[in-house]
Amino acid sequence: MKKKVRIYIILFTFILFFPFLITYNISYAQCLSLNELEKERVVAAAKKYLLEQPVTITSYKSARSAGGLHDYFSEGDYWWPDTANPDGPYIQRDGLSNPDNFVSHRQALMRFSVQASTLAAAYKITGEEKYAAHALLHIKAWFVTPSSRMNPHLKFAQAIKGKVTGRGIGIIDTIHLIEIAKAIEVLEKSKSWSVDEFEKVKGWFKEYLDWMTTHKYGIDERDAKNNHGTCWVFQVAAFAELVGDTAKMNFCRDRFKNILLPEQMAKDGSFPLELKRTKPYGYSLFNLEAMTGICQILSTKDDNLWKFTLEDGRNMGKAMEFIYPFIKEKSKWTYPKDVMFFDEWPVRQSSLLFAGIALERPAYISLWKQLNPDPTVDEVVRNFPVRQPVLWMNDNYEFLNLILLDGETLKKIRSRFESGDKDILKKVNHLVKQSEKILKLKPMTVIDKESFPPSGDKHDYMSVAPYWWPDTTKPDGLPYVRRDGERNPDREKIGDRKRIGDMIESVYTLGLTYYITRDEKFAKKAADFLRVWFLNPESRMNPNLNYAQSIRGRTEGRGAGIIDSYKFTDLLDAIRLIECSTSWTQEDNNELIKWFDDYLKWLLTSDNGKSEAEAKNNHGTTYAVQVSTIAIFVGKDSIAANFVSQIPSKRIATQIEPDGSEPFELVRTKSWGYCLLNLEGLMQLAKLGERFGIDLWNFTTTDGRSIRKVIDWLTPYALGKNKWTYPQIVPMEIERMYPVLKTAAIKYNEPAYSKHAKIILEEYEIKSETILFYSNYK
Repeated sequence: MKKKVRIYIILFTFILFFPFLITYNISYAQCLSLNELEKERVVAAAKKYLLEQPVTITSYKSARSAGGLHDYFSEGDYWWPDTANPDGPYIQRDGLSNPDNFVSHRQALMRFSVQASTLAAAYKITGEEKYAAHALLHIKAWFVTPSSRMNPHLKFAQAIKGKVTGRGIGIIDTIHLIEIAKAIEVLEKSKSWSVDEFEKVKGWFKEYLDWMTTHKYGIDERDAKNNHGTCWVFQVAAFAELVGDTAKMNFCRDRFKNILLPEQMAKDGSFPLELKRTKPYGYSLFNLEAMTGICQILSTKDDNLWKFTLEDGRNMGKAMEFIYPFIKEKSKWTYPKDVMFFDEWPVRQSSLLFAGIALERPAYISLWKQLNPDPTVDEVVRNFPVRQPVLWMNDNYEFLNLILLDGETLKKIRSRFESGDKDILKKVNHLVKQSEKILKLKPMTVIDKESFPPSGDKHDYMSVAPYWWPDTTKPDGLPYVRRDGERNPDREKIGDRKRIGDMIESVYTLGLTYYITRDEKFAKKAADFLRVWFLNPESRMNPNLNYAQSIRGRTEGRGAGIIDSYKFTDLLDAIRLIECSTSWTQEDNNELIKWFDDYLKWLLTSDNGKSEAEAKNNHGTTYAVQVSTIAIFVGKDSIAANFVSQIPSKRIATQIEPDGSEPFELVRTKSWGYCLLNLEGLMQLAKLGERFGIDLWNFTTTDGRSIRKVIDWLTPYALGKNKWTYPQIVPMEIERMYPVLKTAAIKYNEPAYSKHAKIILEEYEIKSETILFYSNYK
């Protein structure tokens, strides 16, 4: 019966839908606060730079320069005197830098970039005006002060004695102004910065941007086929962003998609033109830095360059997958070593951080954190343009890498809670009360059961099939017979099914409460539950479900029992929510990753696992969700990507009819619930597909089968417009359509779904403690 009730939408059904192979013993954190992480390093350097005065190009002059005092000058690195003709034009020795060439202007520019960006980063982190004021001294000296400013062009960069007074290739020298542009954006808020000074600095960049995009040297550099062409786009994008030139930013987006990516990247994600150089390792890293920098600057919600994919599958994910193993272990580099500075790389490559966040790859971020952030070798500094990532992120940026739960939504909820939002406070307080009750509970364990599984080891999980009953025609009732949809009450008395469910629900509730409130006691209790169930030798569960859903007289366990661990999908996100707490150590995390890695192997190789993988109904779907989420959790994304890539042909095309009905679920005695269960699983897989560039939301077979068709087919029944005429021996859980419809409204940008969801919200009680707040969505 429909009823209006006082609804407590606690948290979070969105978990169902929103939001490099590494081994389990690789340590990485799933959360990251850049300001907190970088504060000590940045502030220490900034304090030192407060004692340094500005030095611009006007402090140095070369007799070989064809320009004036305010004109930037440098010489081609790889050009040397011709021993056969000492007074003649220089000759090239690719990859070998001539130490006698004039580099003072370049060094001054790098010094400026390093110091001013560090000072700006310190200002952003601490809010202390002294850092901003000193950074502005440098910026004004370079761009405003008449006696020391640099002219806004590079007509005399990378000259070659006896050949040219300057070249387009020299434009790459000003990649160090990219982070200056980022610093200026931050410093604009400073009290030390006047509007007039800001406009003059912007004017300098406008002039330089115009020169870069119109002068022959700029055109030559734009059309370069290798890292030079990439860095031209990188610079233009950054400077255009600073001065608000949207036309040039759009031009750069288009060039990235239609020129850089298709012409520079191979199918394996490598950059062939860089691999042909005498420094293939360094140049590959450098080009990737520029590529990822472009994505970081230009990506928008509606035009995400990180996810942009060519028809043959090339994208930034491929580029990272190619280079990551070589950054992680340079000894595995399969190409020639660089002729110089090979031992100096890698450093703290910004590509790892930016891609780790954008592509949700925590292993990249972990590796980034381990690398040297402050190289001192000039050649390395020269090719390391992004040194202060806090300038590139929002204030106190927090990286929350979740699998199915939407981290950005969680952040908004916590922000509203911290700001005292009354609506959120009410809901969170209800959640806190639930968590307070859980604090009093004893952790669950598989060894609490009275019965022993066939192995004789209580550490093995055991459960009983729900719909199987004694055969009343047999004296001993064996073998059991099936009564679909009718639960045998003995299921709750025998085995671990209830215990595993209670454990997961408890950890999930505690994890959410901890993340929002930051009250450590909730994380501590969640950690206790996890250690008892998975880690402690005396109480841990063995990583298998050999004896799940046994049927007396028939089988000791079966593949269908794997659905008992379906809610591990909730648990994995809950684990990641407590990873930044003091109660959950890196050792704990590594051991748990090891457990799930072993469980994943069992899922993939056991007879039960193989059987469930081939199930045609919701069992096969939920198995795919489990395998995919666990694979992501342990860092084996390729396994997850492979499973998700099979969904169109293996699930959507076979489990859904062209009208949107699900025949394998409609034959069940609880057909409504099973139709929803299968749809929910498919929607979870669609969410996972987003991280791999696989669009399941909009996939449609030639005869019209799709996820959206299922939603549209079920909706009239949920709204009471159509009468459900299929087998249904229990009341229909109409409320489960609420998160389905809210998600559909967002994914398909269709307000009608939201209106339908509102009707359900008003007429039915939303009971689940895993319903996500939809407070941020209309």
